[in-house]
Amino acid sequence: MRPVSFAFFLFLPLSAFCQSTDSLTVRRELDSLKNLGNQFLDEEKWDDAAVILHAEEVCRGAFGEESVPFAEWLNLEARLYLNKGDLQNTTDRSQRSQLILKRAGKTTHPVYMMNLLFLIEVAYTVGDYQDAQDLLEETLPLAAKQWGDNHIQYLQYKMNLGILYRINKQLDRSEEVLVEVIEGIDQAMGQENEFYVGCLVNLGLLYSDIGDVERCERAYLQAKDYYEHILKSTENSTYLAILQNLGIHYWELKAYEQVEPLYRESLPIMKTLFGSENPDYAGGLINLGLLYLDMHKYEKAEPPPSGSQINL
Repeated sequence: MRPVSFAFFLFLPLSAFCQSTDSLTVRRELDSLKNLGNQFLDEEKWDDAAVILHAEEVCRGAFGEESVPFAEWLNLEARLYLNKGDLQNTTDRSQRSQLILKRAGKTTHPVYMMNLLFLIEVAYTVGDYQDAQDLLEETLPLAAKQWGDNHIQYLQYKMNLGILYRINKQLDRSEEVLVEVIEGIDQAMGQENEFYVGCLVNLGLLYSDIGDVERCERAYLQAKDYYEHILKSTENSTYLAILQNLGIHYWELKAYEQVEPLYRESLPIMKTLFGSENPDYAGGLINLGLLYLDMHKYEKAEPPPSGSQINL
């Protein structure tokens, strides 16, 4: 159940939070307000968290606009804007915070890396993959210093960098990074976890782009086996992606008899996840029909009569 919202915080005047004119007291009250804002953000109470926006000028006056505390405040605002989907204000607050921290020589401050992560998410969302890659390359050494290069959080960032290398057609670099990540996951957690399998799927996509048929198939089949026999859960989007990608792989090889069971298995999963009226489900039906045309199974490729059931 969603926690009860405390929207009344939005309508309190700023003086309700910073009632004293004493500088030290104001700073303490701002710290309390920042903690309250972080709490609301952690609880996904976006409207309540907007209370922090009303205190920016007070924070600037109390700490100075070139201060680390003000950079931290801007980062808090960026986090709020990002969760509200306001990418322009997310970028503005993150970049302003970054500039302050750079000028203060605080590039190892945790907020500096957090700003980078916000900017990466914005760049990826708008499709600026090269900018996202550049920012993530800057982030990775900071993450290694903070957690170590065998920490799961670091490995997640590194896998994302490998994915961006693939998207940006730097396939050799992508392979090098993803292989290092999957070895790191194996050492840290073993192979029976979704992180390892997710990296396998990304390696499958990479090997497909490279044209390495054998390693592409091996990666997908290993990932498929994990969901079927280890996790014993197949009604999820990752397993569906494995079926679809493996099907495309076999289709490109004209191994149509291997494609058909994969596409037939994927349809009820699509229906469960998305519903029968969803375009993805309709696309799955169309792809199966196109496959039957390539297989010269023309009767199966024809749409059923109106109102009839589709037998999968």
